This record gives sequence, C-alpha cells and structure tokens, in this order.
Amino acid sequence: MSDDGFATRAVEVPCCGGTTTLDAPDHDGPCGFARFEIAARNPERLWCGDDGLTAPAIRLGHPPKQVRASI
Repeated sequence: MSDDGFATRAVEVPCCGGTTTLDAPDHDGPCGFARFEIAARNPERLWCGDDGLTAPAIRLGHPPKQVRASI
C-alpha cells in the first residue's frame, strides 16, 4: 500500500493498453470515488450552480462534488 492509502497494484488500462496504478492517472477535470451518485441530465446546462447544490448539501449533510461525465 502506498503512503496515500491506495493499493499499488499495476493494471492494464483498456484505452491504450498501457500499465498504470490507481493513484497515477492525471485527470483533466474533477473526478471522484463515491459510494453512490446522483445523476441529472440537462443538455442546456453544463454545471449546476451553487443554488442547485444547496438542497442536496442540506439533505446529505455534506457538500456534493460535481463530476461531469461525457458518455
């Protein structure tokens, strides 16, 4: 296990066939690991503003983190 808590097992990634570890990739934007997700689809809006995050934050008791997915 590395100093930051991740297991340091090397894996082959399907995108390019290269080898990496979980803590090594350099992501272009926000990313996260979660126990669950709340997904919303609105093609007119790229990000949810602070006003749209207030109610979920109150109900969850923790501020949510937005991660935009291009699928």
